[in-house]
Parts: sequence; structure tokens; C-alpha cells
Amino acid sequence: MKIDSKPTLLRQELNPARMITSLWKHRDLARQLALRDLACRCRSSVGGILWAVGGPLILLAVYTLVFNEFLGVKWSRDVGGGVVGFAVTAFCGMVIFFFVADCVQRAPLLMSAYAGMARKSTIPLEIIPLATVLGAVPSLAAGVGIVVAATAVMTGSVPATAWLALVVLLPLLAGLLGACWFLAGLGVYFRSCNHLLVPAFNLLFFATPILYDASQVPPKWRFLVDANPLAMTVENMRRVLLWGMQPDWFAWGVWTLVGVLSLMLGYAAFLGMRRGFADVL
Repeated sequence: MKIDSKPTLLRQELNPARMITSLWKHRDLARQLALRDLACRCRSSVGGILWAVGGPLILLAVYTLVFNEFLGVKWSRDVGGGVVGFAVTAFCGMVIFFFVADCVQRAPLLMSAYAGMARKSTIPLEIIPLATVLGAVPSLAAGVGIVVAATAVMTGSVPATAWLALVVLLPLLAGLLGACWFLAGLGVYFRSCNHLLVPAFNLLFFATPILYDASQVPPKWRFLVDANPLAMTVENMRRVLLWGMQPDWFAWGVWTLVGVLSLMLGYAAFLGMRRGFADVL
């Protein structure tokens, strides 16, 4: 009697212990690829990682002028008030958004960029999306550092809750890595999927309370904010970095479960799609 091995393979791919063991076993390779990715980012643009922060700052100046000065958008609570207070509060959200957008939009092209490695069945390809996320973390850290420094200058101290930013980011990082694994595999078979992500992220930017207060969203549209994982992270980062408040732990707990589920499903999907990489690349 022939036994179907697909259920067994699926159980292996969805096994969290297997995923953690594999990633830990190849942690040195992940670190090397992350450093390589960071070096490529620095070489490919003038000013390197400084431009990764400077670009959003230029956009921030434009958005602040339009939304705060021209349209009169205000925060229900900001740091210090005025134009600078609006800018710091908005920048706290932009840092998160551009970190996610950078990783996700690069994910579909990763296997093509590492085609030589992808053709070798012995190479742990699941390390590549992980290294890409790790390579973007310094830009995220630099942006968060600017927010903390600005808060300290405007209020005279750093909020005691600032360290909770590390906890707030955990569900986002889990969900982001799962999405990058899925898109990295999908991009091998559908090369044009990365083009669809650009307009999708343009919509997501304005669907996330980055340049406006979430409390200003009409009740009938509130579900769009509640269903947006970026919105939860942005709001909680503002609470711990700017306002000295505890995160919304209930929302954090819900999205942590969603992030872990995304992580596991993305990993399993990537391993499933990987079997055909050598025939396509």
C-alpha cells in the first residue's frame, strides 16, 4: 500500500521546534548575510544608512507642511505641541512603515538575487529572508533613536516605558518575517508580484494612522484601523516612546498570536515552494 508523504511533510514544515532548530543552527550564516545586505545598502546609496533615515525625514517635512500647516491636522496628544510635536509624532509612525515596506517589497526578488544559492539543495534558503529583515534593523534602530532623542530634547527626559518598544515590535517582526518567507517563495513563480506591492503600500500608508490620529477615524471605518497590524504597532510605539504610557496589551496579545501564526504559515509555505526552485530559477 502506497503511503502519501504529504501530510508528514506538512507536519514537519509546521513544526515550530524544527523551524527554531534550523534557524539557530544556521545563525552564523544569517549574521554574515545580514552584514552583507547592510554593506550593500550602504554602498548602493550616497550616505548609506544615513540616507535610509534622511529620505523619510525629507518626506516628513513635506507631509508636516501639508497636513499640519495647510490642512490643520492635529494630534489628540503629541510631544510638546506645535509643528515640531506633530513632526515627531508622525515620524514615529513613518519609521515603522518604511521598515516594513522596505523588507516586504524586496522579498519577492530575493531568490532571484541569490539564484546561485537557490539552485543548491543543501543551502538553507530560509535564512535569506531572515537576513534581509535583520539587515534592515539598523535603519529601524536609527529612526527609533531619533524619536527618543527628539522626545528627550522636547520633554527633558526619556520616558521610563521606552524600553518596552522592544516588546511592542515582537509581533510585527514575527508577522513580517512570515510575510517575507511567503513572498520570497511566491516571487520565484510570479516574477511580477513585486510590482503589485508598490500601489498596495501606497494605500496602506494612508490606511495606517501615521499622519492623522486614529481617534479621528469615523466609527464606520474604524474596522480598517483595528484590522491593520501596522496601526497597532504605530499606536503602541507612540505610547511607550512619546507619551510614557503602557502599550495596549490586549491588542498586542491578539496581534502576537496573529504574528506567530503568520510566521509559521510563511515558513511552511516557503519550504513547500522551495522544492520547485531549481526548475524555475
